[in-house]
Amino acid sequence: MTVSTLSKTIALSLLVLSLSACDKAGDDTAKTIDPFAINPLSPENQVYPTEALTWNEWVAYDSPNRSGFDRYYHLGKGTLDFSKWKAEDLLPAEVFKHRHRNMCELPNEIRDALRYGGGLAIRDINELLALAEYGYAEAQSLMSNFCDDRGRQYAYNERGSLVKLPGDKKPVSARAALYWAQRGAASGNALAQWRLVQCMHDIYLFQDNHPDKVSDPIELDPFWYDKAQYWLEQSVENGLIHDAVHERWHWAYIAGFPKSENPRFFIERYKWKRLWEIQGNFRLSRDYNRHFDEAVSFNGSKALAYGYKFLAASPHSSDKTVAQAEKEVGEWLRAHPDVWHNIYEHGYIERPGSEEALCVGEPGYDAFFDFDWLNKELAQYDIQVPLPVRVTLTDR
Repeated sequence: MTVSTLSKTIALSLLVLSLSACDKAGDDTAKTIDPFAINPLSPENQVYPTEALTWNEWVAYDSPNRSGFDRYYHLGKGTLDFSKWKAEDLLPAEVFKHRHRNMCELPNEIRDALRYGGGLAIRDINELLALAEYGYAEAQSLMSNFCDDRGRQYAYNERGSLVKLPGDKKPVSARAALYWAQRGAASGNALAQWRLVQCMHDIYLFQDNHPDKVSDPIELDPFWYDKAQYWLEQSVENGLIHDAVHERWHWAYIAGFPKSENPRFFIERYKWKRLWEIQGNFRLSRDYNRHFDEAVSFNGSKALAYGYKFLAASPHSSDKTVAQAEKEVGEWLRAHPDVWHNIYEHGYIERPGSEEALCVGEPGYDAFFDFDWLNKELAQYDIQVPLPVRVTLTDR
């Protein structure tokens, strides 16, 4: 081998080594780049996988990361895609074996008590139990009031007086209340699904805060709050239940996007505040609740983005984050085109008052919803909702 040839060989070897080193450095750099930093506004900016998994796939995926029940396990990890989860995977098979009845066949004052949970018409726990056993999802889900063992239960005594029952005489335990709440949610009723969320949370709170008073503890498995979040999502998707949407922007459900570290916190919060405003005005909340407009002023999307009086705007508010949030509002609305008719057809009115516990087809019912306002508001998202077919009492 000549000196010239040797020099070329050495040079070529050095070039190969140099390129290999560059490739390795490139690989290392790629591994150290924070993918969140590429587009911090993207919904994919989270720890949890963004692709849809079935319930069984999710449990298999995340079980190795868990060691027992942890209320705060989800903090800092983002949100889940529940689109492939099924109610049958999360509830006992037994709760699906029962027929459900239409609450609208009941007297007006009973509907009011079941729909709004005020308990003014159904103070007797035995009467509520009878309605639950008869198949009314609203009565079944109202049992969620007793998922906290301290919930008061009343019954009429032999003299016809309504009396508070002592703890050992209560016919509905927390475990029984959970069962009834599950049966209600299994019906597909959005209000019942929201009440199951409340039930599951109350069980945790009571057992965590009063362990010495728990006579029959309910096992909280590692995926307890995964299931609760699924039911919250179902309640929102099926009926935009007012309190469920409000809860959706609560820190416990969006803490996967920390305030101080990630603009996704602002985007998620803005999105759900905006949807809360739309559903509230569609239901004419401003007519029955004088404080709704004021609540929007203080708690709404505009206050979050731009501030209001003494309230400062979010530190993550900007033209870009507001635009991304509004984009996601439109995406959610387009993905759930039936939600407005679900609200109308299933009587998710959320307007307390026995004189207003109406059902679809009854005189005065249509006045509870403003489809004209809704379509004007949704025009900015290029969405229009067809007016519902007006039904009569004989059509139900």
